[in-house]
Amino acid sequence: MRIVVVGGGLAGLTTAWLLEHDHETTLLEAQAELGGHVRSATTLHHGVECAVDLGAQDFSAVLFPRHARLIQLMGLAAEVVEVPTTVTIQVPDMPVPLLVTPDGTRSGILGAGGEARALLTRAAVDWDTEGVSWERGYADLVEPLPVTDGLKRTVLYAPVAALYGCSIDDARQVSGRAATAVLARSAAPAAGGSAGWQNLVGGLARLVRAIAVDLLATTIRTGSEITRMESGDRRWTLSTAGGQVYQADQVVLAVPPPRCLRLIRQFPHADRLNRALAGFRYLPSTTGLHLDPAYLPARADQWSTSNLTVYREHADSTAWYGPITGAQVFRSQLTHRPRLPERLVATADFEQLYPDAAAVRGRRVLADHQGRDGLWFAGHHLADIDSQETAVNSAIDIATRLAPDSHRLRMLTEEVGHDQRQGRQA
Repeated sequence: MRIVVVGGGLAGLTTAWLLEHDHETTLLEAQAELGGHVRSATTLHHGVECAVDLGAQDFSAVLFPRHARLIQLMGLAAEVVEVPTTVTIQVPDMPVPLLVTPDGTRSGILGAGGEARALLTRAAVDWDTEGVSWERGYADLVEPLPVTDGLKRTVLYAPVAALYGCSIDDARQVSGRAATAVLARSAAPAAGGSAGWQNLVGGLARLVRAIAVDLLATTIRTGSEITRMESGDRRWTLSTAGGQVYQADQVVLAVPPPRCLRLIRQFPHADRLNRALAGFRYLPSTTGLHLDPAYLPARADQWSTSNLTVYREHADSTAWYGPITGAQVFRSQLTHRPRLPERLVATADFEQLYPDAAAVRGRRVLADHQGRDGLWFAGHHLADIDSQETAVNSAIDIATRLAPDSHRLRMLTEEVGHDQRQGRQA
């Protein structure tokens, strides 16, 4: 069959990689470069180049087993480094952070903030064990906890607000399961292992490039924005802004729901699908690579690999790469900052999924429409948490239907047990 994959992010690239030996595959990306939310920037530190991910970054081989397997298949496993997981939460003008988690060199600052996080973790594990609906809001999980309103806002709601780029008040409506899935699974990782976190040396853009290089039988066209899709006689016709026309038997839309909606809103009898796509909300987010500790506590012994600053209505995070790479570089959310870093090297703009009940309901509808009339959906938004693992799993699901005998499909899934698969709950 002729298959066109629209979107050159991780989901689209993985889909094409899994299908290309079984079908005639074309991948079309609107931007000049592949990668989607995978973007890396580089800077020099003492004459040595250091790469930082501005978009998708940390991953866990335990929590994201298929993503980790893909890295291995691309020959990059030796370039994976461990990330010490420490957290600092601070409020501007307060002399001492609310929370500093301990590590091997410091005792940390826990107190009431640490107890609030422990209570949240236990409640999140309970929700995960009981299979509570993903439509229930995060406030339903947080509000019953015996924690002061101030700590709920700063220690419990603010990290979720930073994670999804929403206001602290809007964090209340985020799916409680989505907001705490990593917390719950890290507390009790599969097979009793440690749910540690990793980075890829040189950035995850290396994974994107490796997949693209391995797409020997796929036609890849960047700068090819699809402006119109038409179906008829069991065939799809796709037209680009540059005037190119592509014919396909199957189309995979590996792009976020707002772009899907623009392409298929004109289709007859697609009202339910269009309503579902319209229910996904995305929020603007800006991140930056910088060389000054602009948003970290004054005392370096209170710095963590993840540092959260809580403002009046929003919260933004800073990743410190010193313990990871030895380089004193920082990656910060800049969306709501009152000032920019003095030594800003690079910035990138993204659209961040806001996973509320409407998004949970919407992905059920997309699952019901998978493969109808030769139209498929792939991406981070389709199930479970917004992550690299969900993107890879969405590609695997399509390949399982369209190329069940694919050698690459077997390679990607053979070392991952059925009980480890994520993304089947919604």
